[in-house]
Amino acid sequence: MVTKREWIEWYIWDKIRVRVRMEKDGAEIIDFTIQLEVNDAGWNPVVRYNYAHGTPHRDLIHKNRKKEKLWMHGKMLNEVFNYAKEDIIKNWRKYLKECGYDEIEEE
Repeated sequence: MVTKREWIEWYIWDKIRVRVRMEKDGAEIIDFTIQLEVNDAGWNPVVRYNYAHGTPHRDLIHKNRKKEKLWMHGKMLNEVFNYAKEDIIKNWRKYLKECGYDEIEEE
């Protein structure tokens, strides 16, 4: 049975959030998106892990809209999903700075 879930995890209320979308068939993830977003005159993606294009990958999306793509060939979606969550939890501040959002202040 296929189930779908979506939720938001707040890192800094009204400034930094992670949107998560997951589709599972039993215990297996069959599609997902995990996206770190910053509120900079509207919500903008900074890091996105997903399964678009039929291959799991990570996009770094810079403030100037330049994208860097890292393909994750040969990885199971459950593995990539768990890695993506841990990577964003550990590195969200670093990704904000790398992508040009170093002026966002923590409360």
